[in-house]
Amino acid sequence: MKGREEELRIQLERCQRERSNLFAQIQRLEADPSLWANELQKA
Repeated sequence: MKGREEELRIQLERCQRERSNLFAQIQRLEADPSLWANELQKA
């Protein structure tokens, strides 16, 4: 059971890190609307 808890904790940390990365990206895009075009071309 201990291994499962560890696995979930690692997944949670990864999700939180990805969420903060997305949040930072959104703030950058809001600060500089010209970045939107670049991001959309990549997608």
